[in-house]
Amino acid sequence: MLPSFPGYGGSYEGFNFLGLGGLVLVGFAWFGYRKSDISPRTYLRQERALTVTAVSLTIFAISNTLAVGPIGFSLPFPEPFSSIANVFRSSGRMFWPVYYLIFLGLIFTVVRSFSRKVALRGLAVALALQVADTGAAWLPIRSYFAAPPASQWQSNLTDPFWDKAAERYGTLRLLPPRNNWNRWSEFASFAQKNDMPTDIVYMARFGDSRFDPYEVQAFERLEKGTYEPSSLYVVQVEHRETARASLDKSIDLIANIDGVTVIAPGWMSCIDCLAVFDPKKPDN
Repeated sequence: MLPSFPGYGGSYEGFNFLGLGGLVLVGFAWFGYRKSDISPRTYLRQERALTVTAVSLTIFAISNTLAVGPIGFSLPFPEPFSSIANVFRSSGRMFWPVYYLIFLGLIFTVVRSFSRKVALRGLAVALALQVADTGAAWLPIRSYFAAPPASQWQSNLTDPFWDKAAERYGTLRLLPPRNNWNRWSEFASFAQKNDMPTDIVYMARFGDSRFDPYEVQAFERLEKGTYEPSSLYVVQVEHRETARASLDKSIDLIANIDGVTVIAPGWMSCIDCLAVFDPKKPDN
């Protein structure tokens, strides 16, 4: 319901917003608690392990980086504690279990403090407000990840070239390599379907030190025009001109196929390949 305002960099997983529905629920639960016999201390004593865990997670989530809006600073965090903490990576997500406990506690208080009819109406109002208030954040995520119902995943790689290329080449590669390239899922699916090893993937984690030499090698290929005859290459659009300038077009094919630039080594000397794909087709 409120307009967006600047935040501190990297704090997205620490943005544990209760939402308008949650804030209304806080007021509703507080009103019920004041006239009920609920004793929070009794529950906290009964669930000591859960209480200690929640407090510990909250302290870890606060972390050594503090911010108000876009202004923030980090306090020094000595070794070996820093290395231990880095195992858990993003600290903000550690508050998520506590966040859910807060809502469970609020719902429990409302249900215990009011009649069934009043509690249901109050929870329904809070839910409607929550959906309206937080939808601006999760609806775009849902539309990004959700797929229309289908018995088979539809790929945009429809040109006959791909079937012939899958027969001719054993490996599928991206130049230069990039994690989570914008069309990675199409080509990862194509490689899986045709049993082709590929580096066009989305990895949750990868080591930069091992990745850097591979990236240097890829740039050398683009500049010198030297490609493995058993590999099919997809070139990122910003490096297309570099690839075109160094390529021996009498031997290798460079073309725009289904919206991507492809380099097919040795394609021009393959009669069957030329019958599938016209090398005079524009590659812009």
